[in-house]
Amino acid sequence: MKKTHKTVYKTLILSNFMVMLVAVIVAVLGYSGYNQLSLQQAADYNQVILRQIRSSFDEKMKSINKLILDITSNSQVSGLTLSTGEISSEDRFRSVQVMQTLGNYVSIYNFLDSIFIYYPASDRVISSSASYSSTEMFMKNADCAYWSTQEWESLFSPTTRYLHDGNVLSIISPITSRSGPFIVVNVKGEFIKELFENTRSLEDNLIAVQANATGETLFCVGNQALSPLIGASGTVEAGGASYTVESLPSRESDWTYYFILPENAFLVQMNDALIVGLTVLLLAGGTCICFILARQNSIPIRKLAYRISHQMGMWEEKGQNELELISQASEQAICAYQNMHKIVERYRPVLRSRLLQQLFYGAADLEHLSSQDVETMGISFPYRQFYLALISVRQPAGGGAAGYLAGPRITEYIEKLYARERVCCAEVEMGRIALLVNTEEYREEDAAALLRKVNEFVYRQFGVEATAALACMAEGEPVSQTYVRCVRALERQLIRYPGEIVSADEKDRENEIYYYPAETEMQLIESVKAGNLKNVNRILDTVIVENFIHNSLTLESSKCLFFNLMGTAIKIVGAIGSKPGALEDEIACYQKIIACEDIQDMEATLREFFYNICVYINAHSQKGEELIDRLVEHISQNSDDQNLSLQSVASAFGINANYLSGYFKEQTGENFLPFVQHLRLDNAKRLLAETSLPVHVIATRVGYSGDAVFIRNFKKYTGCTPGRFREQAREADGH
Repeated sequence: MKKTHKTVYKTLILSNFMVMLVAVIVAVLGYSGYNQLSLQQAADYNQVILRQIRSSFDEKMKSINKLILDITSNSQVSGLTLSTGEISSEDRFRSVQVMQTLGNYVSIYNFLDSIFIYYPASDRVISSSASYSSTEMFMKNADCAYWSTQEWESLFSPTTRYLHDGNVLSIISPITSRSGPFIVVNVKGEFIKELFENTRSLEDNLIAVQANATGETLFCVGNQALSPLIGASGTVEAGGASYTVESLPSRESDWTYYFILPENAFLVQMNDALIVGLTVLLLAGGTCICFILARQNSIPIRKLAYRISHQMGMWEEKGQNELELISQASEQAICAYQNMHKIVERYRPVLRSRLLQQLFYGAADLEHLSSQDVETMGISFPYRQFYLALISVRQPAGGGAAGYLAGPRITEYIEKLYARERVCCAEVEMGRIALLVNTEEYREEDAAALLRKVNEFVYRQFGVEATAALACMAEGEPVSQTYVRCVRALERQLIRYPGEIVSADEKDRENEIYYYPAETEMQLIESVKAGNLKNVNRILDTVIVENFIHNSLTLESSKCLFFNLMGTAIKIVGAIGSKPGALEDEIACYQKIIACEDIQDMEATLREFFYNICVYINAHSQKGEELIDRLVEHISQNSDDQNLSLQSVASAFGINANYLSGYFKEQTGENFLPFVQHLRLDNAKRLLAETSLPVHVIATRVGYSGDAVFIRNFKKYTGCTPGRFREQAREADGH
């Protein structure tokens, strides 16, 4: 035994020595080759940074190039040539369309500062907000011109150019030919700044982007003193120091990316004397620590091996040391534990399900559960308060294996969700999961909140709705009685929103007689014939509230009610003499009601039928031609109302807002909002020319909530500000 003990002790000493020696050797070898490693790491680092920069810039340039291609291929932009100084009325109209198109692009893409098109043949410029008769006028008045008049002619060439002045990146490209016209896209400086800020790099470096066509440096961030090295390659000497210059061409443009980094950026200067001293100290101190640790670690190992050898009788093989003995005993214990754990885990869900079924069907009682049953299932009930929940889940769409896996996945989620409480849950039957929860204090709102999370999980994972019944178990009440109350609550099939919780503690209020008097049916028929969808929904809401909120109909009575409502829809179809596509077959309509699984599906199906009838009647009314005239008259009379909207007009005429939008576009050729804007701006032009009212007063009178929105829309529509328009109108009157 003593020889064996010494063997373990010597093994520990030797292992500690080897670990220390390996660490020292690795440190010496690492330092000797650190210089070369640092240089290689610097080159690799440059390539990584360049790829990161190229990936970021190319991705953004790809979006910008796609935008430029989209603009240049736009029929309205490419169709306007302006090849002469004389502008026809058709070209003026097309110019306005081009302005609106450019304005739409600027408003959609947040990285754009401005867009304009230059026509060299006619010396005209069109921007997203105005049309200028000459470049001199454009340079004087536009807020999106960033060059002087002397530089203007040199900006445009047959190839695409890129200019960057620190605030704006300008991309200048011909549209249809090498001689023009030219499109200029100005990208915000913050857009470029964010790209550089997202690039990680070391200090004292330089990141640059160069245009190949002109050789100009577009962007330069970092140590500006290194800018003369842009264009070089490899290792370059500058200012008594060596720098690594790496470049990478762009995949989306004629750019080249440069990254310049000092050669010794990763090299840490170390003192050789300090290294020697630390090495000696490590050797001396490590030797002492090796002996101390080996002795301290061997003592508990010896004691443990002694207990195993005497209590388990495992000390038989010659030459077997303590570690081998402990390893062998541990393997036997682990194998026995794993086998037992697998057996228990394999049958635990079955045991829980069986126990719950016995509790729910009255074959067992909580008070008479043995400690062995509770321990085998891995649960305990330390509190006196219990409540029971029963979750009914529809069969997932498609059925098959998904239907069989839904129950285990839901029970697994429930066990994680109820981590703070003691819960025993199992799938008592297909699509029905029962929970027996032991809690310190029962609060119905907290229990309902947890069940709503379960319902949300079911809908998120399987795309179906689940209804849960909740009941508090009174003291001394059998579990089976509480279970029966939950089952009855689920069978009532009340109308609930998805994920709603049915309380089994509520008084049963089922009724066999439904509310649908004759006068209500007549009101519904007249509203549908008039195409008044708003009134139809109001009547249906009244019927639903009276039957399912104030009362609780049985499932059979509910079906009779919806069959009666469907009969009303069939009567209306017969009265109008034509059948919408959704009601071509009366038998199919009733079959849809029968196929519904619950009340809310019946309600949604019925509302869809009435909606289709109203849309059909509104679309095929004999007064359709008169309707557009009344709509235009109503909008014209109320254009000064700030609350005028598509929804308000639809409510005023009793028609659906979506239907009104499509109908208005079909009849007038213009959308609702642009039509209202034109009316308001025409009224504003009249008031500006005929009165001296301030601009903010005119904005309020024509229907705008503020003068800022009014001025922006007026300039976009007319090409000038309200003040400038008033001056032009007075000058015209003076002549």
